[in-house]
Amino acid sequence: CEVVQLSFDDNTTDAFLYWRTVQRLTEEMRIECRCTNVGLNPRVRGSKEGLVQLHPMAVIILFLLPRNSCARASAVSTLAGVPLSPRLMRRNPSVDSHKLLQLFAKKDQEEQHVIRRTQMVTFADIRGGGQRNKNPSAPASLLASDNIVSSTTLIRQRLVLLLAAFALFNDLLQITMILPILPTLISSPPPLGVESNAEIAMGIFFASKDILQLSTAPLAGMLTARTSAAAALLLSTVALGLATFVFADATTFGQLLFARSCQGAASAATLCGGLSLVSENFPAEVRGAAMGIAYTGLALGLLCGPLVGGLLFDRFGRRKAFRIAAAMVLANAVGQVGLLVLFPSLASPAKKDGAGKQKSKKGLRQSLGGLLANRDVRYVALATAAVNGALGVLKPLSQVVLHREFKMDVTRRSLVISIATATYLVITPIAGNLSDRMPRAHLVALSLILMASSMALFMARNLGLWALNICVGLAGAGLACAGSVGQALLADLVDQHELGDYGMAFALSDMSDSLGLIAGPIVGLALSQWFGPSAGTGLMGLLCLSLAPFVMRIGQ
Repeated sequence: CEVVQLSFDDNTTDAFLYWRTVQRLTEEMRIECRCTNVGLNPRVRGSKEGLVQLHPMAVIILFLLPRNSCARASAVSTLAGVPLSPRLMRRNPSVDSHKLLQLFAKKDQEEQHVIRRTQMVTFADIRGGGQRNKNPSAPASLLASDNIVSSTTLIRQRLVLLLAAFALFNDLLQITMILPILPTLISSPPPLGVESNAEIAMGIFFASKDILQLSTAPLAGMLTARTSAAAALLLSTVALGLATFVFADATTFGQLLFARSCQGAASAATLCGGLSLVSENFPAEVRGAAMGIAYTGLALGLLCGPLVGGLLFDRFGRRKAFRIAAAMVLANAVGQVGLLVLFPSLASPAKKDGAGKQKSKKGLRQSLGGLLANRDVRYVALATAAVNGALGVLKPLSQVVLHREFKMDVTRRSLVISIATATYLVITPIAGNLSDRMPRAHLVALSLILMASSMALFMARNLGLWALNICVGLAGAGLACAGSVGQALLADLVDQHELGDYGMAFALSDMSDSLGLIAGPIVGLALSQWFGPSAGTGLMGLLCLSLAPFVMRIGQ
């Protein structure tokens, strides 16, 4: 083992922080090293060996305090596993013995704060563009130890976040790049295209993805819980790449439909695995910012998908376009394999909070039942469904209104809809960062209010095109707050209420998302057909507004 010597003044606070931090880390990591001839305390001098369990970097931290210092005696005796002798403490009048005894009596919550300060990586560290938010009153030696402890963690967090964001980017890229290509494929001669009912065939094609994603999300959650988040993410990425290859070589409409359905199943596993991996590797203090970055990858895929799909299709044709897209997905899979090679512990089920508790082995019904039994989780799931349901109503109705009432062509209609995508891309990281500085439940409630305001402006579209533009922008902002912040809030609830695995919680969120996108357009468009375009949006706006007060009370 490498011996690193860290010296500091004869200060009881320094000593307490050091030995207690090392002690808590050794309890989690279980790496055994032997420290012989620890001395000083008569109960261990020369006759016993202190068994010391240290950080996996195999570093033994020796405390170079004055030889007769009570602080040194307390540190060494604690590392050796032998209680401190109060009589020995009273022998040294230069040390405030009473203060040291008070430090020993600190509550576990305060000790946990020391460990969190040692392990936590701030958002500035994740971006690599800022200084650590260090406590100016903390000892310099503790900050040096902090750098030793968090260096490997920081590298792993950055790699995890990069690969998770790229996986979500690829997921949305593959799903949306088909949008400009599909009309050409549907209008092709059979068997690839269809001769009649092209609109119905297109509707079935788009619905197949959401239906499969809804039905396979619980299985994806179980896969994440029984294996690991990294393994689930890797399998989903490989499945997405294979489905994209099917798009390249499909010769019938049935094969296209099968590939689209496989995309939905892979998307469910990507969300469960990717978000679970982020939640497991980032503490609650910075989890919102990490989720914001991950969801930024998703937003980029949503923005770039139609553009990339159209450009590749025009330049290379269908087969080469989808093969290039599949190669991007498989490159992401190779990166995930590299991450598992660098950090093999990611391939095994994670432990929570260092307590050594393995992931739960509950069944599917028991896991979902336990989540739904929690009131706060139900509110988050309902908020997710309401926001996505409102968006599902707004997308088709806005196209109809822009065409009939504002006489816009396809290009101008696409530009109006792109306002929501651009807003979503900009607001997502900002919302994630804000959620680390204010209650996340308030931001999720804000997303509901924004979506309700968007529905109200759609109903007031007779004021002019500007009202509709703001309506679309507010919808994108509401979706951004509900996405990254809602997932971070859900992970917090799993931790606080000990609800089991992150994978099943994100599976429930994915089911709510898909249910909103499926049921929202059906109900909203039916009401709009019977009572006018404003009826469906009005109902969804009222639903979002009525849920906001309940979401505000989460955690109270």
